[in-house]
Amino acid sequence: MDFFNSKLIRCEYVCHERIGFIGITSSSDKIIVESGDVENVMISYMECPGKHEYTLIEEGGRLTLERKNIFSFIWNLYQPFLDNAIRVTVPGGFGGVLELKCSSGKVDVSGLNAERVNINCSSGAIKVENVNTGRLDIGTSSGAIKITNVYSGSDINAGASSGLISLINTTVAKDVSAGNHSGLIRLMNVSAGGSVIAGTKSGGILFESLKTGGNIDLSTMSGAIKGSVAGNRSEYTITSHTISGYNGLENSVGGAKRLNANAKSGAIKISFMG
Repeated sequence: MDFFNSKLIRCEYVCHERIGFIGITSSSDKIIVESGDVENVMISYMECPGKHEYTLIEEGGRLTLERKNIFSFIWNLYQPFLDNAIRVTVPGGFGGVLELKCSSGKVDVSGLNAERVNINCSSGAIKVENVNTGRLDIGTSSGAIKITNVYSGSDINAGASSGLISLINTTVAKDVSAGNHSGLIRLMNVSAGGSVIAGTKSGGILFESLKTGGNIDLSTMSGAIKGSVAGNRSEYTITSHTISGYNGLENSVGGAKRLNANAKSGAIKISFMG
């Protein structure tokens, strides 16, 4: 395909050895990482010589792909109409480290086992589903974060300046931390061996069947805190406060774990499932 007298090239690469680390740094391409019926890691991406190029290195069990610092107004103009996704297919037993960075673009990670997953976007949605990992760290300045059917052997940290943060059917051996400046936080059927911290400046916090082995700390400046805890009220020492809004959660003492709910402007409605 020609692109203003430049050739668009779909590059495909199959690694020669077992890969234990995958690092991708991009600008605005969509990044898709998934497991497949492959023996070694495979990667494909789009290049346009002189306008949109990458440097790929495989060395010592590490695979890195990094966007070259080439600016092209024409490429940026036409890029949304191109199938320019970076696609990575890993073996089912990958078990390595995945680090993804992009300034503007979506990231989808699904169906893989990893030692650690780290995703950071300046602007773009992030979706992680059906993943088993030792640790998960996700951050985006603007865009939704959706985590579904994930197991973490230690912690999950999810942060966004603006956008929804959603954890669904997720189990964490240690702690869960979810925070944003503007946007809803949803925790549905989340089980944490340690504590759960969720905070937003503008937006509500909704949760169902939240199960923890440690403390629960929920705070919002503008928005409601509503949900259900998979445990007995007597397990928690409860502190709740709202300046403007209905508060149906009575303070109590004596529980080994702490539950703090603070909504400056919004209702607090929390039930216990026993």
